[in-house]
Amino acid sequence: MSLLLQAIELHAPENWVSWGTLLFVAVCCLMLSAFVSGSEIAYFGLNDSEIETLEEEEDSQSKKVCTLLHNSEQLLASILISNNLVNITMVVVLSYAINQAVSFLSPVVDFLCQTVFLTFLLLLFGEIFPKLVARNNTVKWVKTAATPLSIIYRLTSPLARLMVKSSILVNKVVTKKNENLSTDELEKALQISDIQEGKDKELLEGILTFGEKEACDIMISRVDITAIEYHDTWSEAMEVILKSGFSRIPVYDTSQDTIRGILYSKDVLPYIGKQGDSFRWQTLLREPYFVPENRMIDDLLEDFRKKKIHIAIVVDEYGGTRGMVTLEDIIEEIVGEIDDEYDESTSVYKKINANTFIFDAKISISDFCHITGVEEEVLGDYGEAETLAGLLLEIKGDFPTLKENLKRGPFNFQVMQVERHRITKVKVTVDNTPKETTEQPDNQN
Repeated sequence: MSLLLQAIELHAPENWVSWGTLLFVAVCCLMLSAFVSGSEIAYFGLNDSEIETLEEEEDSQSKKVCTLLHNSEQLLASILISNNLVNITMVVVLSYAINQAVSFLSPVVDFLCQTVFLTFLLLLFGEIFPKLVARNNTVKWVKTAATPLSIIYRLTSPLARLMVKSSILVNKVVTKKNENLSTDELEKALQISDIQEGKDKELLEGILTFGEKEACDIMISRVDITAIEYHDTWSEAMEVILKSGFSRIPVYDTSQDTIRGILYSKDVLPYIGKQGDSFRWQTLLREPYFVPENRMIDDLLEDFRKKKIHIAIVVDEYGGTRGMVTLEDIIEEIVGEIDDEYDESTSVYKKINANTFIFDAKISISDFCHITGVEEEVLGDYGEAETLAGLLLEIKGDFPTLKENLKRGPFNFQVMQVERHRITKVKVTVDNTPKETTEQPDNQN
């Protein structure tokens, strides 16, 4: 202690008026800091019943309090901004005033003494004491502070709005990262889990990957869409409806790139057998809903729910029709294939033996790898191909012929069936034999 006192030298300020002004400014800043800190505790410490009471009161102060509370995020930002400004101002001013009256023989002692003194002053009189008082008198404090706090709110509003928007943006980024991390952890947990039932595991996998899929990943391809030509007669339209068994059918004009509407089977029921070919069935069309191919299916499901529709036309960047997505397609991504009494029992693949399969060529590459138990990475770069047929076109670089054999990674492909210019069936043999490394024998004399 004696060493500390020896390192401090007191002397009179050169100008008492300016020194007194500095102290006055510092005290005002400390009082303002205490006021703002207490207001923070008081405003955000009100319970529901106290807020309801204030809302019912008709006096001007209560109305000001309610106005501030209705913009609580901006109010908090204003309090924090003003509190930091007055604290910084007080520290700078008081530090300068101390240096006018006290000389320290060591810079280290100067730093330590001022840091300890100013921190103690701010914590005790600028934070702890006012917050204790405000906590015990919340309603009285908020009413008293309403007018000056409203002025502070208006003065700091531009900076406070910027601060609120920045915090919202940061919160979205952090929340998204946390959600992604959580999903990854769940996927890893599922991989090492002891769930034996295949259906249960597929259901959980479907839920975890649901938010990662786009409309183009699950859509019915353009060439597989059953549609009606806009200028077809009533009997021709009815023939398509009855033959397909679908409840909702797109209607196009000249080409499928021009979808005019969606025809609902239930809308034509009242007219069956009562109308001739002169009947203008086109008046029954409903407005089509178009979505881009990169629309996430969880967002699309929400669109279906809000618009109360079950079908969407998927378009590419040029506005051309790429395919169609139904509510059933989206739900099947979670629960698996859904077959009703009108669906034909078809499978996308047939297993011949442990290593040989016959696949429907329109199966997605991800499903193909899942069934064969091989990682997608072994296929290497397959361009923009999304189906097994597209993969074969990428491998060949041309249209493969019937019975032609192709190889990629551990897979041997044989084209089994072709319809027009479409590959429809592919025989796949998986080579599970591990590759042996051949070593060059040493030359011996």
